[in-house]
Amino acid sequence: MQSTSYWWSGPICGLGNRIIAIAAVKACVNNHDIYFPWSIDPSCPGAYEDIFKPTPNLIPRSYQPAECCVIDTHGWEPLEIYEQFNETLNIELSLPEFCTNFVYELRHLHFHDELVSAAKDWRQKIGGNALLGVHIRRTDRTLHHRNQFRAFAMGQQGLNRELPLYLSAMYGFLPAPFMRIYEDKALCHSLRRYKNITQQFGYAVFSDDNQAAVGFEKAVASMGVDTEQYRKKSPGADEAFEWNNNHLRKTTIQESVLDLLCLSECNAIAQNNRASTFSVIASIIGAKPIITAQPRYPFWRVIKQSTSMQPNDPKLMGRSTIASSREVVTS
Repeated sequence: MQSTSYWWSGPICGLGNRIIAIAAVKACVNNHDIYFPWSIDPSCPGAYEDIFKPTPNLIPRSYQPAECCVIDTHGWEPLEIYEQFNETLNIELSLPEFCTNFVYELRHLHFHDELVSAAKDWRQKIGGNALLGVHIRRTDRTLHHRNQFRAFAMGQQGLNRELPLYLSAMYGFLPAPFMRIYEDKALCHSLRRYKNITQQFGYAVFSDDNQAAVGFEKAVASMGVDTEQYRKKSPGADEAFEWNNNHLRKTTIQESVLDLLCLSECNAIAQNNRASTFSVIASIIGAKPIITAQPRYPFWRVIKQSTSMQPNDPKLMGRSTIASSREVVTS
């Protein structure tokens, strides 16, 4: 019997990872209803409906509808989702087609109109000067890499190569204050190089960690860069002078998406951690260059190899049509 609806195990982890997983599924599916769970937890404190308009064929549910074929993708990595959906739905979607579709779907996500408009209005108010969006991720990243590298050093797991070996070792063994200084210096070095190319520009800081943003602003203050600034502040951040070190995101999911969309409206993006999917998504959505180190995620490399273009290249556009005749599965 032909099945026309599926129960997908759903997106997991933080907001950036979930957005990538949603885009990967949409890149594979045209003519089937996909039901999936969306958990609300500290890593993603909000519902799917809080940020997305109703999306055809993609339907969040708290329960599995009857007579659905189950697709369990386990994680959020888009290439793994592609392989599982390609096999289960028998769509025979080529890897270059998927890569093109994936970038297209990221750039056409159905965010609520008011969030998209707010980001565009923010950018318009700043004016026509070049604007560099600086994304500082310091919520759970230090502890994340520390635990990863220590498990690798003890032979408990392989090394996750989101970061080069030397950076993984630094995150694994060096104190968090030292890593903050290192990241600020690396960012300032990138801004100096950017300033040599773009003489007049402003920068906007995006961080869930208010004090991390203030620390970076102090580090860059001596560079003579214009002081256009914007960031969301978590409740009470001004009252408590604390680093949001080794904690999960504190801002609401709507504020997080607004930050992402504002970041995508900047002329270029700098990230203090190349393992951040948040700034990677913003660069793809806005088709904006990243002036810091290139992301190391496998999907970034594979898209470049499959399409001969970077995922954030503005010339990478369009979507391949998936013939419904190929989407036939016997349940």
